[in-house]
Amino acid sequence: MPPIVKTIILAQKKVVHGLNLISLSFRKMLQLGSSKHWKEALQQLTGDTRIRTDPFKNYFQPLIEFLRKENKGEVGWANAKINWK
Repeated sequence: MPPIVKTIILAQKKVVHGLNLISLSFRKMLQLGSSKHWKEALQQLTGDTRIRTDPFKNYFQPLIEFLRKENKGEVGWANAKINWK
C-alpha cells in the first residue's frame, strides 16, 4: 500500500474517532433535556456558560472580505434594494 494511502486512512480514522467523541458529548448534553437550564448543559459540553461568535466571525472573515471587495464595501441587506413586500 502506498504511503499516501496509509496516511489518508489514518487521517480518516482520527476524524471518525474525533466525531465519535463529539457525538458522545453532544448526546450526553441533549439527554439532560429540560431537566437542566440550557447554560448548565452548555457548560457541561464546552466548559463555559457563554456563547461566543468569534469563531464564526473568524471562519467567515475571508468571505466577508471577498464580499466587501465585490460589493465595493457594502456587506449586508441594507442596500440590497429588495422589495420585501
